[in-house]
Amino acid sequence: MTAYPGTIKKTNMKKNGFPDLSKYEIYQKMESDEFITLVFKRIHKDFLLDITGEMETVPELGDLTIFWDKGKEWKAYVALLTDKEFAAQYKEYPYKSSTQEWHGYAIRFRNPEQLNKIIKYKPNVIQKEETGKN
Repeated sequence: MTAYPGTIKKTNMKKNGFPDLSKYEIYQKMESDEFITLVFKRIHKDFLLDITGEMETVPELGDLTIFWDKGKEWKAYVALLTDKEFAAQYKEYPYKSSTQEWHGYAIRFRNPEQLNKIIKYKPNVIQKEETGKN
């Protein structure tokens, strides 16, 4: 019997040789007498960003990305994501842009309005000081 690409013979299931599946989840499972076929889909790590008020996506290497630092949203800019480092010594600035600068925040670029919302963002603390309202 011939196995089709993407199928694993039940009696020969091995972890060796498989790509990193940590970013995927099983979407569909099909079984026959001898084979199991699994269809994987990428796990989306979308999240609601309070600054834009919309669902945003964590960027992957090579993505066009908006970068900024807390309290300096007005300096946000768009560039390519060239590196991500979440080790303890980099936890405050884990995202590296194609300008060679490291930043604390990054999201995948979708449109200019998204960038404008970040640039114009003013945290509640600053708004209270400016308006005198609590």
